[in-house]
Amino acid sequence: MDPYGEVCQCGEGAGNGSIFAPDASVLRGVLTSQTQTGAVVNRCSVSGGPECDIRSYAVLRRALAGLSPAISSVCASAVRSTQSPAASGW
Repeated sequence: MDPYGEVCQCGEGAGNGSIFAPDASVLRGVLTSQTQTGAVVNRCSVSGGPECDIRSYAVLRRALAGLSPAISSVCASAVRSTQSPAASGW
């Protein structure tokens, strides 16, 4: 459990609060410009910085397969909410 909740959960693309294989497809859609939902873009990054990039997609796929590296809370939604998750509404 982390302080971010499903609205700001890094890697969570489908909007159901959990990270599963469909989330990788949604994030791939962001990277190929097929999905431009702001909330999804803000939750895309799971590695490095808050930028949504191919590295995050690769890390997400590996994590879903049980391989390292693990998903990190570095997406834009989580980074914004680290100041005060409860106060920010995230």
